[in-house]
Amino acid sequence: MCKGTNFDNRYKSFNSNCTKLDIGGEHNALLAMDIIYILFSFMLSYTVLLCKHANELCSFSFMISMKSSFS
Repeated sequence: MCKGTNFDNRYKSFNSNCTKLDIGGEHNALLAMDIIYILFSFMLSYTVLLCKHANELCSFSFMISMKSSFS
């Protein structure tokens, strides 16, 4: 079976302890958690990428809103 309780242990021991025939309940639960984790990190990195690309626009609109709130 797959060993390890957190992501680091699971990814380290995945190649050595898990086979493609290991389709027990624990492995399916870990696979579902992996998919959720991958989707979450993809969304997070995509948001960071968008924010980096729109950084000038973000800071520009932030400055406008600060100026309008102070005046």
